[in-house]
Amino acid sequence: MMSRITTLVAALAMGALIVSLGTQQDAPREVPRFAAFCGNYTPTQLSGSIVQGTTDTGNHCDDCATAISLPFAYNFYGVLYQRAFVSSNGTLQFSSSYGGNAVFCVPDGGRTLDSIYAYDQDMTTNVVSGDGIYTSVSGTSPNRIFNIEWRTHPFGGKSAVNFEVRLYEASPTFDLVYGSSPDSGATSGGVGCQQKDGLAPNLYSTVGCRTGQQKNGVLFRFAAPLCDNPTPTPTNTPAQATPTPTKTPVPATATPTPVPPTSTPTNTPVPPTSTPTRTPTPTPTNVPATATPTPTRTPTGTPTATPTATPTTSFTATPTPTPVPAAPDVMTKNATNTNATGADLNGMVSPNGESTTAWFELGRTDSYGASGGQQNVGSGNGNVNVSTTVSGLACGLYHYRAVAQNSAGTTFGNDMTFTTTSCPRGDENGDSKVEATDVFYLVNALFAGGPPPVDPSAADANNDRTVDVQDVFFLVNYLFAGGPAPQ
Repeated sequence: MMSRITTLVAALAMGALIVSLGTQQDAPREVPRFAAFCGNYTPTQLSGSIVQGTTDTGNHCDDCATAISLPFAYNFYGVLYQRAFVSSNGTLQFSSSYGGNAVFCVPDGGRTLDSIYAYDQDMTTNVVSGDGIYTSVSGTSPNRIFNIEWRTHPFGGKSAVNFEVRLYEASPTFDLVYGSSPDSGATSGGVGCQQKDGLAPNLYSTVGCRTGQQKNGVLFRFAAPLCDNPTPTPTNTPAQATPTPTKTPVPATATPTPVPPTSTPTNTPVPPTSTPTRTPTPTPTNVPATATPTPTRTPTGTPTATPTATPTTSFTATPTPTPVPAAPDVMTKNATNTNATGADLNGMVSPNGESTTAWFELGRTDSYGASGGQQNVGSGNGNVNVSTTVSGLACGLYHYRAVAQNSAGTTFGNDMTFTTTSCPRGDENGDSKVEATDVFYLVNALFAGGPPPVDPSAADANNDRTVDVQDVFFLVNYLFAGGPAPQ
């Protein structure tokens, strides 16, 4: 009897702790309403400027997320939301409240759920006065725009980062607008959005990761069509005859033709004609001819050709440039032969003419933590496939990437993920068991910025498609009060 009382007291104490944490930051839940949505978001790069936020959300912290209410129900991937979480690290989340400082690409494999990535970086919103996340509303119903403005600083940095998310009331459209930043997002994570965890069959849309495209004045518009918006069909309307004006001839006006004046003859006296008188022709006398001198041609001197020196072209040898060593090119490829405890990790490396070594990094998050599979890929200029087999892994999601190094530097490939086998529902830490440590793990993830659950689908203990404080209550009820087991 005493043992049962002790267990009940422990359960109540655990519940009190969780209630206390839950009142500080309750993760958003889906509004049980659905809206028209067709296809996926398509990003378009435009230009624009930030609409200043005027209402302080209260987010002044490092690695935290704050709940906000939306002024209207926003349609995100066909689900209507009226609240969300804003993270100091540049994300807007509708079904999660992750505040950790890890930098992700899109999709993030379940680190956040139903989220918009605007400027994912380890940032703080309390460095100087005026830092924080602020909101404002533009326009009038039903065409309002909800502006969410971040005024932050990178952790340990002095240069401000300013950007904004705009949500549209009348459509699923949202904008990402950028102001000042130290490197235009070259070291930040993904830019885009994801439905749930972004993994198939869920959708995601992105303009890239660590691209440096978030420059001052850039606006990315993500738009999606509404399936139930009818396409106008042209109606055949009988044509009405339009009278054509008939040109009425105007009688020509006669133009008088000038008539030359008629000359009047004048009697002019004619002089009398003279009669010619015959004149005798003289007889020529023979006069001796005078010789006409014939000009004598004076010889002209023949010009003597003077040789002109022809210039000789001198050729200067062009120096051959010395090749500058280049770091290797690296791409991480899909894992193959995935099983319950391992997988084959794959990648591709181009040594770029330098002797190059490649290996893989592996971990539960994209901070990795383990490496192996080192191999020499030569010094050619072509692509070389690399792979390694990992085994002995626990259940859940793993991150990995290929890495290569030569004399010119080290190059890290893109982040990829694979799942060994699904963890049992309610297993938050990926040890294939559901126990009290999973409760503490989930509380730490939701409210203290701890690492996210290992297997996002298994983390949803009550199977309502959302990982939030309700899953904590469900686990406490199951573990300490005899409630139903996670299904």
